[in-house]
Amino acid sequence: MRYRLFIVLPKNIPEGEKYYLITAQYCLLYTDAEKAPEGAREYTKIHKLPALAKEWLAECIDDVRKRALAEQKESLLMETAPAFYAALRDALEAESMKLKKDKETEG
Repeated sequence: MRYRLFIVLPKNIPEGEKYYLITAQYCLLYTDAEKAPEGAREYTKIHKLPALAKEWLAECIDDVRKRALAEQKESLLMETAPAFYAALRDALEAESMKLKKDKETEG
């Protein structure tokens, strides 16, 4: 998934696009579409964007990140849960052995 930022005419924003900003001076589209919209020009000079556009883009990126994590949540849990439980089991066993050894030393 590779998102890009485009300057585009409002009428050329494809239907179903989620991330776009229309102002009186410009229209921006943040999309992961493989093909650039008709008449669009990719914009890479993010540091030159007006404050409003930077804030909007930051919100878009945050939303994309959250959606990606939510989509990958199940697979991440399936991959990391066994390792977590194994490490927890080992730590509990080590603590149990330590307590048992300390009890034997006291007694």
